Amino acid sequence: MILMNMGGKTSVIIVGAGASGLAAARELCAAGCQVTILEARDRIGGRILTVRDPRLPIPAEMGPEFVHGRPPELWNVLSAKSLTACEVLGEHWFQEGGNLHRAEDSGLSEVLTKMRDYAEPDRSFAEFLHQANLDAPWLTAYVEGFNAAFSNRIGVQSILRDEAAAEAIEGDRSFRIMDGYDRVAEALLPAEAALHLNTPVDEIRWRAGSAEVVADGHIYESDRVVITVPLPLLQQREIRMAPEPERIVQAANRLEMGQALRVTFCFRERFWEQKADFSFLNSLESAVPTWWSTLPMYAPVLVGWAAGPKFGLLNIHDAVVSLADALGVAETLVESQIVTTCFNDWHADPYARGAYSFTPAGAMPAHAVLSEPVEATLFFAGEHTDTGGHGGTVHGAIASGLRAAHQILGRQ
Repeated sequence: MILMNMGGKTSVIIVGAGASGLAAARELCAAGCQVTILEARDRIGGRILTVRDPRLPIPAEMGPEFVHGRPPELWNVLSAKSLTACEVLGEHWFQEGGNLHRAEDSGLSEVLTKMRDYAEPDRSFAEFLHQANLDAPWLTAYVEGFNAAFSNRIGVQSILRDEAAAEAIEGDRSFRIMDGYDRVAEALLPAEAALHLNTPVDEIRWRAGSAEVVADGHIYESDRVVITVPLPLLQQREIRMAPEPERIVQAANRLEMGQALRVTFCFRERFWEQKADFSFLNSLESAVPTWWSTLPMYAPVLVGWAAGPKFGLLNIHDAVVSLADALGVAETLVESQIVTTCFNDWHADPYARGAYSFTPAGAMPAHAVLSEPVEATLFFAGEHTDTGGHGGTVHGAIASGLRAAHQILGRQ
């Protein structure tokens, strides 16, 4: 079957129905383009995945959970669809040497000031700490956990860029979407677009001004193609592009995909309140070093996060042991409270192969290359193509989709 460009409109195929692809589709449809979305999964949203389990008192997020700050790209969607977001409140606790204590000043601002003195040439965060003669295990854990990265790989320049970008949007504040993050994906999907689920793309044959996209045994023709697949699929050439855009592939290979495992426990009651009624709880020694609650919503749910060097083959028992150690309670207490458990590992997902991207030392220019069109025919979007310091976020993905749409429409 061959689907042709119809009606004289600019025809655009979007590969991937994640946040970036949906945002591009919405903008292009609003401008009158003929848009076809090809999605390999049986659902939209990409790495946005909300589980609605009757055993859970609230929707459980398997992908993004927090809205970081007040980015207009995301808040405009929430406002347009009257979606409610609740600010994350509560105390940050640490477990150290068997003792629980409330968080004090992390020293991040002081370290960021010193990092600026070491930003040229770019170097890894671990190398910066060594050269600055700093011993900062908690900050290292933060950098590795938040960025799903390795401290000896992630670059100082990217950390500084991301912190500056976050500061501009009140990034020290976090919010949850009360009815689930998947409502954002639903809100972004334009009714005018032709959506094809269960349609993995195998090949893109193109020349300047036209393209044939081979997917699930069919050929789709268009004037432009927006490619929004996650970074590893570009690196591993999961979609053949003929001819191959060498600069794009080379730039993609300079970046890295961060890995993270998350576990969600639903308990009978909020038993941890007797020890620490925390919003976040961190422990350096645990296999699952980061836990958070649902505050200010009082639900008997805790989420564990193991990322970067902590990512590995973990099971429910590992998570139970980690939580028990962090709280200083018996494993049997934790086990007796469990109602249900959800695990998620995006590395095992063939259409993601990781959580989100990070920037190694020296690789900052790669983002700009990935954001550039190829012969005004191939356009790339996704959080890994963000150039504004918002990589690894939903709002960064949305912004990249809008950028690709504007490039097609000649607005940039």
